[in-house]
Amino acid sequence: ARFATAKAANLYHRALIHRVLPGYDASLYVDGNIRLLGPSRALFDALHDHGAAVMLHRHPLRDSVAQEANAVLGSSKIGASSLCKDELEAYRREGFPDDVGLAETGIILKNHHHPQLDRAMELWWTLFEKYATRDQLSFPYVIWKTGLDILWILDVPFLLQKIFDIMFRK
Repeated sequence: ARFATAKAANLYHRALIHRVLPGYDASLYVDGNIRLLGPSRALFDALHDHGAAVMLHRHPLRDSVAQEANAVLGSSKIGASSLCKDELEAYRREGFPDDVGLAETGIILKNHHHPQLDRAMELWWTLFEKYATRDQLSFPYVIWKTGLDILWILDVPFLLQKIFDIMFRK
């Protein structure tokens, strides 16, 4: 198999779907614990109208990579805590300010033609391959490092209606 784990296969396709399925203008990734409640056209229109590379939700509980790392270190969500610490230290050494916000990466819309998309998503995948920790830890770094143009879903007024149903896992 090409991927060592199901998690790796999932993130590869989440990050690089524009390469896996070339020829599409945009894509919508919805995690397995999330249900789309209605038509998604308004999401794609908002992404197109704004011109952003990616549209996603802000994390509902935390605002920074440091907060997310503290929440998951020692939990079953991180396999090797030493890798997580190495990852965070590498970001600090590069000057990452940890003030770009924390994304909830269970829902991601992508503009496949945006000039920043491929470089940013390649970096996200590379960081996952290197550290194999939580994708939410590396995504803000990717935003900062590449200048990725983000549109937060709830920053679009007409999208405040409930579009997704999230089924929380135990």
